Amino acid sequence: AWAGFAGSLTVEGERVGLRDDRAGFDRELATWRSSRAIGKGSFRFDIVGAWLQQDPGSPHPRVGVVLSPDVPLDSNQNPRDSKLDSRRVALNAAYSHPFSNAVWNTTLSGSRSNAGTLRGFLTDVSTIAPNANGFGQSTDTTDIFFDSHVIFGHSKNWTLVAGVDWLHGRVTSNGADFDYFVPLDGTPAFNADGAGSDVSIKLRDTRDFSGAYAHGTWSPLDRLRFDLGLRLNRIVT
Repeated sequence: AWAGFAGSLTVEGERVGLRDDRAGFDRELATWRSSRAIGKGSFRFDIVGAWLQQDPGSPHPRVGVVLSPDVPLDSNQNPRDSKLDSRRVALNAAYSHPFSNAVWNTTLSGSRSNAGTLRGFLTDVSTIAPNANGFGQSTDTTDIFFDSHVIFGHSKNWTLVAGVDWLHGRVTSNGADFDYFVPLDGTPAFNADGAGSDVSIKLRDTRDFSGAYAHGTWSPLDRLRFDLGLRLNRIVT
């Protein structure tokens, strides 16, 4: 327990190597879950962190219906510093409070993630430079979610849910491509550090979705149920 919170920490990870040269991945996951009673209600707080580092392999080029004999099996034509990485941290908080004929639930969560990509592909099965094209990209994403609703129900025959919610998302992405030369067996590997075209791609986007909603169910008979719902949305892009 920490400051009145009962919690648990879970950590796991693995490292896997693949047959392709310089290919494999590392994965780590850490989760902290905690809860505490506050009056008649309960509060929950979670933190989740996930990391994935991948060293990608290369597809084997095909000539007609067969694999090219000029490219060795399990060779890797990616740049030496190639990657398919992602990192994400999320925080979640929720509060639930019962009343005589209702339950009030509120949730607030946010996450921040980054995805980094650097890889390349053979564009020509030859020893003439350049014979490959690569690209690098970094994408940052922020998400925030809020929901608060009340569940009413005087009996098992009917239920009414009413509440509001809001979803915010923001993404930024930068990338560029480049041509390079790599031997068909992938050795020595090209190092792409600092390589890039004069034309880069930059993206920025922010969106907000919010609304109010209500949903009711009525079951006058065991085999008969009526559902009625209404939602008002507001979208800002």
